[in-house]
Amino acid sequence: MDTKWGRMVVAVLLAVSLLTAGHVFAGADDLAKQADKIIRDAEKKMYSGKNAEADVLLNEAAVLIEQGKAEDPDNKKILQTEKKFTRIRTNVDKKLGKTESSASSSEQKLPPKPQPKAMSSKSSGPAATKTSGGDKLPSGVKKRLKDIDRL
Repeated sequence: MDTKWGRMVVAVLLAVSLLTAGHVFAGADDLAKQADKIIRDAEKKMYSGKNAEADVLLNEAAVLIEQGKAEDPDNKKILQTEKKFTRIRTNVDKKLGKTESSASSSEQKLPPKPQPKAMSSKSSGPAATKTSGGDKLPSGVKKRLKDIDRL
């Protein structure tokens, strides 16, 4: 009777250990599901005006996404969840007034506006095309140049 009881205890312990091991070693898909659920909750909080709580939830989701990427970097669900995370993160950061240092460093600064060149005294005379008679201009352009000179 003791051996049957011992076998039963071992079988129950083995079953319990297998069930709990699955939760401890969650796969990338499970991590993506958990992160997606947290992100959805954060999105709900953001739309209801609880931006600080949404920020905390997004920090939790970021940890899960990083764990999932460490397990399987090419997992489709992890990549989709990460895209959703970045979209919601930028919205929450805008509402909280945070500025992203990575976004500001990647932006290119515009070059300075070009300054207008000063008109020289040589250019105040008649047009260059009028002085060089060798150039062939269409008759309409010649007429307009003559009209401009009359003014």
